Amino acid sequence: MYKILVVDDDRFCLRLISDILKKDYEVVTFDRGSKLLAYLKEDWADLILLDYCMPEMDGMEVLQKLKEHPNTMTIPVVFLTAEQEADIEVACLKKGAEDFITKPYSPEVVISRISRILELNKLQTNLQQQLEEKTRQMENVMLQAITTVANTVDAKDEYTGEHSVHVARNAALLARELGWKDEQVFNIYYAGLLHDIGKISVPDAILHKPKSLSDEEWAVMKGHTTMGADILKDIHVVRMAGTVAMYHHEHYDGTGYPLGLVADDIPLEARIIAIADAYDAMSSNRVYRNKLRRERIIEELERGKGTHFDPDLVDVFLKMLREDKIQDSQIIKMFSGSEESSPAEESSQLLLKVMEVNNRAVKRDAMKDSLTGVFNRNYAERQINSYLRKKQQGACIMLDLDNFKQVNDRFGHVAGDEALKNLSTMLAGLLKEDAVLCRMGGDEFLVFLYEKKEKEQLRELAVAMLKEYDSLKEGKESIADTSLSIGIAAVPEDGSNYLELYNAADKALYASKRDGKNRYCFYNDAKASEAEERDMVIDIRQLQEMMDSDRSSRGSYQVPYGEFQRIYSFITRCMERNRQSAQLLLLSLKSNMKGWDAPEELDEEMKHLEQAIINSLRRNDVCTRYSSSQMLVVLIGINEEHMNLVTQRIIKKYKNAQENPRFVVTTEIMTINGENTI
Repeated sequence: MYKILVVDDDRFCLRLISDILKKDYEVVTFDRGSKLLAYLKEDWADLILLDYCMPEMDGMEVLQKLKEHPNTMTIPVVFLTAEQEADIEVACLKKGAEDFITKPYSPEVVISRISRILELNKLQTNLQQQLEEKTRQMENVMLQAITTVANTVDAKDEYTGEHSVHVARNAALLARELGWKDEQVFNIYYAGLLHDIGKISVPDAILHKPKSLSDEEWAVMKGHTTMGADILKDIHVVRMAGTVAMYHHEHYDGTGYPLGLVADDIPLEARIIAIADAYDAMSSNRVYRNKLRRERIIEELERGKGTHFDPDLVDVFLKMLREDKIQDSQIIKMFSGSEESSPAEESSQLLLKVMEVNNRAVKRDAMKDSLTGVFNRNYAERQINSYLRKKQQGACIMLDLDNFKQVNDRFGHVAGDEALKNLSTMLAGLLKEDAVLCRMGGDEFLVFLYEKKEKEQLRELAVAMLKEYDSLKEGKESIADTSLSIGIAAVPEDGSNYLELYNAADKALYASKRDGKNRYCFYNDAKASEAEERDMVIDIRQLQEMMDSDRSSRGSYQVPYGEFQRIYSFITRCMERNRQSAQLLLLSLKSNMKGWDAPEELDEEMKHLEQAIINSLRRNDVCTRYSSSQMLVVLIGINEEHMNLVTQRIIKKYKNAQENPRFVVTTEIMTINGENTI
């Protein structure tokens, strides 16, 4: 119900208009304007009916005081008067009155005019709220876009993460200390976020180079200022953004770039950003050095007064630094005024909080895999490398969903996505806070454990993962035939950086799949197994007997190379349906050197053989690596004569690429047909 306040020194008129309105509205009456103003200090109204002629304080004076105070200036006011003079009405309307109701009162006129004014005011209020909401939405979109760009630039270099955000905060703090208005402070914050946008065009090799840059590389690096200005030249929502990007590397003495501007010729915003930029660079780790001590930073800023930096601005910044005002928390506090903040101050604080929350959200999203919500590969690599530079301990676990392709093929990608999300949730539930869980891509996940774990502890965790996944599969037809394969590598035994650990854990994972899936394997065990494989060369008849012994099995029959099961099943289904024939070719690499044992050379030669096979096959042929020295090739719809030509072509291509004459290729061929399959 609307609340209407009525002010009139005539008690009969008060009672009369109250009787007219009280049926439809809440009515509060006053006989003096001062009483109305006192009431409104603690309460609110939807409409005020105000007598024009009153003792002590007339209606015009009351209206003026209402319009002067922000809490009452928007309340609609209607004058009650017996006067009919046009100049009085015009004067009141100019002061902000909505309408007049003349005495004596007509109930129909009173009700009609009041209802019209209330409805109009409600409509105006709603439109204003919608406009404010749209403005907030546009501000949020702008903030998100700017923050996303800033984080994209920072993400190019793991050593400068959040650099743009830190520069923006420090510049805003300095601007506030200089007495800038809120709008100006916000503007330099946004400009600070975008000051390094031109680095998008700088190659990573230059950004990450730990040594001094060559003249050519330095020229490329300096070009980020002009590139940034060019990118931002049409961006008008952030005033001075392009100017700051262009001139934030100018020096006060004229020795900077790109134009060598001097002193006050350098825009003030760029001079502020230059100090904030230098401070963050010195207080953060870089690829070429560790962060500097606080005392050293102060010395460097003092040394740069009048040369690199504006001396007056540096003095203010140093004062803030010594008073411990250069903190992230200060960016929220800096707009705090008295205990009774104004609406402008409150909205400023709200906008800053939105900026902080939005930046955290963008940063978080940049680290996360969009499907599963766990960390992505890039974040994991940066996080693990950063940790290993400080501590040489931990463990890396690689996990892969066996037979996952069948889920997508049979039940659709929606079911496949659901399976990946359930797996990531399961893994997250098994891990503590001292671990990183990330999705490497597809159905492959990585877990890095920060703390040093004994082999038995890692074994227990792997077993728990396998058991938990078996429980997860119960009652779910779409993933009933899937399982987990796990590879484990430890620090520092199996690697001292991310790449070494990843490769070691990946090889262990490969060994788990090769040995039948649904199991785990340590890297050291995988290496021992590879050594045994080098001495095991199988002939094609043995291969036939092993696969033919359980043709109906789907993944349960264990052979040294489990992937043969899929290939064999595919071939036989095709031939039984289409009555086609196929050729099975087994190629083996052998060394001419007696007693030879150099697995690194064998691995390299196998790559050459593998490439020779791929380059010799058609698109519908299949090849797979069977062991450390053997490749298996399946060619469908080809006769023996053509098979011999293909074999000769493979051997010829291998010989042309062969680097080590110690190795020769031996071949065995078998025909498979629809009537008498393997």
